[in-house]
Amino acid sequence: MKYESLGGNALAAMHYDAIALRTISQAYDRYVPWTNSAIRPAAIQVALNDILLNRRKSVVELGGGISTVFLSGFIAQRGGRLVSVDHESSWIAEVSSWLSREQRAVTSFVHAPLVDSCFENVAVRWYEAAPIEKALQTTDPVDLLIVDGPPAYQSPNCVARGPALQVIRRFLTASATVILDDINRSGEQQVARNWSVQLGRSHQDLTVEAGIALWRMNEAFNLSY
Repeated sequence: MKYESLGGNALAAMHYDAIALRTISQAYDRYVPWTNSAIRPAAIQVALNDILLNRRKSVVELGGGISTVFLSGFIAQRGGRLVSVDHESSWIAEVSSWLSREQRAVTSFVHAPLVDSCFENVAVRWYEAAPIEKALQTTDPVDLLIVDGPPAYQSPNCVARGPALQVIRRFLTASATVILDDINRSGEQQVARNWSVQLGRSHQDLTVEAGIALWRMNEAFNLSY
């Protein structure tokens, strides 16, 4: 799971994930197909901590998958709503099939195909904004945003996640938490620097601990690490 770039810190990252996996398993009791490209267990633990401690009720994730399973399971237990955005309708159908009836009841899937976009004068492929904006206009303001899509591991799309904040920021609450996955990569590091300027606050770098960058908009509980 995304340890290759961590060098001497890889063992510490595995330790964090082993502990997190035992904890988050309480939010879902069935097998899930974890792969090397999936979000790390420790990142999911950070998100679930935020939902619990800061009473998050409106969660949005860009890029569905393993995270959808655990987020929807936790939200189904505690109340709230999850909006899960992905660019592949077949993948949305697959992920939906992993969820229980209770999980599907609290989850809205949004199909947003990839279209031409731009970030810092670089042409990228990002989600079509209209379906996302339409979905968020009918939900409560977003208090937790998790960005793990679209795919951004190949040039020139290594900063493809950059447009997310420009589109979704107006839907965020003043106390929201923002999580950007894959902060071990140079593209996401560039995106994180840009977002810190836009948000007017520096991000918490949890590269080893969870593979994410994290922004908190106020003095909410912070038990990330």
